[in-house]
Amino acid sequence: VEDFSQEALVSALANNPTVALNSSEGGAIFGGMGFNPESRMKTIATINKAYSGESQVIIRKTTDNINLNGDQRLSVNIMIQKEVLLEVISKNISLFIDSGFLARFNICEPESLQGKRLIEGHTRMPEDALNEFTDKIYHLIEATFTYHSEPENKAMVLSFDEEAIEYWIKCHDNIETRLNTEFQAIRSSASKGAENIARMSALFHRNNRKLLS
Repeated sequence: VEDFSQEALVSALANNPTVALNSSEGGAIFGGMGFNPESRMKTIATINKAYSGESQVIIRKTTDNINLNGDQRLSVNIMIQKEVLLEVISKNISLFIDSGFLARFNICEPESLQGKRLIEGHTRMPEDALNEFTDKIYHLIEATFTYHSEPENKAMVLSFDEEAIEYWIKCHDNIETRLNTEFQAIRSSASKGAENIARMSALFHRNNRKLLS
């Protein structure tokens, strides 16, 4: 899904165990129907709740009620130029920052390769590496849909072992004690740091081919 309305997003979550908002051009999302002035607050609230796995009940007079029980999974991957993102944020500071919306994302800014993308002397990526990556992605998708095809199956829950939970607690407390000092300027993002560490750990763990059976 790229361009969507808030209502369509809720409907997709209600009818599918997993939904992905994917865009290689973020303007299609932030300039689309879901983020128009009339809808952006509802859309952000829906995504924020999906991030936390909160249940949502939507009651409409003219359509069937929708009950999201928290088992749905929403993935968001947006590529967008830095200048465009800053413009979007500057026009919606309270919604993007104060609501905690932006803090829920892991944001990265890769170094630009412009001026360095030479053909001569370039070493081509081995095809077996690309094929292995492609196979892993297909396997993950297939495993997800196969698992959720059985109505009795619930969302898989991963837990830290004792060593990992001890390390995670140290990370959490280290961040928490600095929210009013070093991290004060980014406290909304920092406050989500420990949770995002746990989420990334789960992704790395799930990406291990040995664990996909």
